[in-house]
Amino acid sequence: MTVQHIHGGDIFGEAANLGLDCARILDYSANINPLGPPPAVFDAIQKNMEMIVNYPDPHCRDLSKSLCNYLHVKGKNVIFGNGVSELIYLLVRVLNCKRAVIPVPTFTEYGLAVVTAGGTIKEVPLAAEKNFSLEVDEIVSTISPADLVFICNPNNPTGNLYSRDEILYLLKECESKGAYLVVDEAFIDFVPDVKGYSVIPHVGTSSRLIMFYSLTKFFGMPGLRLGAMLGPSALIDEMTAAKDPWNVNLFAQVGGVAALKDVNHMQKTRELVTVEREYLYNNLAGLPGFKPYPGEANFLLVDIKNTGLTCAKLTQLMKQRGVLVRDCSSFDGLGNKHIRLAVKTREENRRLTAEFATVLEGAKI
Repeated sequence: MTVQHIHGGDIFGEAANLGLDCARILDYSANINPLGPPPAVFDAIQKNMEMIVNYPDPHCRDLSKSLCNYLHVKGKNVIFGNGVSELIYLLVRVLNCKRAVIPVPTFTEYGLAVVTAGGTIKEVPLAAEKNFSLEVDEIVSTISPADLVFICNPNNPTGNLYSRDEILYLLKECESKGAYLVVDEAFIDFVPDVKGYSVIPHVGTSSRLIMFYSLTKFFGMPGLRLGAMLGPSALIDEMTAAKDPWNVNLFAQVGGVAALKDVNHMQKTRELVTVEREYLYNNLAGLPGFKPYPGEANFLLVDIKNTGLTCAKLTQLMKQRGVLVRDCSSFDGLGNKHIRLAVKTREENRRLTAEFATVLEGAKI
């Protein structure tokens, strides 16, 4: 079996293919904070340069203390990884997952992790005509004992934000059926009213609730690779025993501590993304053949079928202009007529719109 990990953000590979310097590429294919990391992250890394002669803290003690204070959770309920993806695969192995229920389209690594471990997947399609709303009752009807039920909130790539009541209802059903609910809140910090949607306060209250939390998307440092899993302490102990030693490097740890302190940067990020998402949505809606879907994260899903172009063709045309967009054909449930675009700064969003207009004009749309 060949497993393909298809994602956006391969700026190094695309730069090599295009013969361009990375700095000349406008990357809309990866959903990262347009403001970048808080300035304190760079300072923390610089101050700890001499510490590379030592192994990193295998227990991420300072980072754990910072994240627990930030999320108001207990250290016994947290484990860190080299990005959330590492923890997804580790979770599937530790629980010996034989079957997962996954609404699609969504983040592809859930399914890949299960299949790689020899499990099977039950997909629950989310309908485009319903703006990819969560089919809670249909999901519940498919759940069997020991299943992992994956929910991404906000969902990648659709941007849908599901209510806390929907998630807690699913949790109740998973508990009654002996299944696990796995909620990925990698993009939840981009939501202004985080507390109204996040179910992190329920971590540790249920043996069937597992959560993923990313420190790379919102805090703008994917190159450091840093994610966390929150769950029942017994499972965290099993995960800790099964993980690789020193899986979180020094700079990721000190960078994470610094990032979690900068409340001002967090607020600026939410304000910018909220304004620029609306601006980008309106501009995209004005392009011939484009149909953006409303979303609540730092990206937008766009239906391009009325352009007459496939997503592969459109992404290739944009690459030739030094702009990377996410071809969504690798997402189950979308086909070859959707692209995903990050939300960036006003200047970058203007350039993106202009580049699209030029490409569509050239294709005589």
